[in-house]
Amino acid sequence: MPLSALDVLVTELDYGEQRLVMAVQGLSPAEMVWRAGPNTNSIAFNLWHTARIMDRYVHRRLQDREELWVLENWEQRLPIPTAGEGGVPVGTGNGYSDQQVSAFPALPAEDYLAYWRGVVAAVRRWLQQLPPERLEETPTQPGFQPDTTLNVLVLSLAHVHLHRGEIWNLRAAQGLKGLG
Repeated sequence: MPLSALDVLVTELDYGEQRLVMAVQGLSPAEMVWRAGPNTNSIAFNLWHTARIMDRYVHRRLQDREELWVLENWEQRLPIPTAGEGGVPVGTGNGYSDQQVSAFPALPAEDYLAYWRGVVAAVRRWLQQLPPERLEETPTQPGFQPDTTLNVLVLSLAHVHLHRGEIWNLRAAQGLKGLG
């Protein structure tokens, strides 16, 4: 039986989750917040930002629900400067200043991964019960450009791989072991 579009999305979500975990698992707090220089991002920022975008896009944009960041009190668990961009009370990292990025706390990778894993698990549950015809719908939420559910999901998954690559580059710049 051929894979459905939803099967492919869940498979890609699982692959992205595993690969992002591989990229950061076991890193020290200092390695997580290391930056190559001013106006650059850290591994901690990239991981958090990737989870925040997926959380915002899937929960608020596609489901019109509160994000896990708020629902599960992640601001208490990961004390990150989350003053939002464009008047949004809880930001995603888009448009963050050098000062905001440099203020990310030096925490173990597992602390940041806990939020990532929670977002992925919630997205997976939602995808597994999503009727296929919903992929063609174009939800409209204030503050978001209209797009189909499928396009938003594909964009979210591509975003994971973009920042995963950035994380591997930051590992290399620190002289840390790469893949293989």
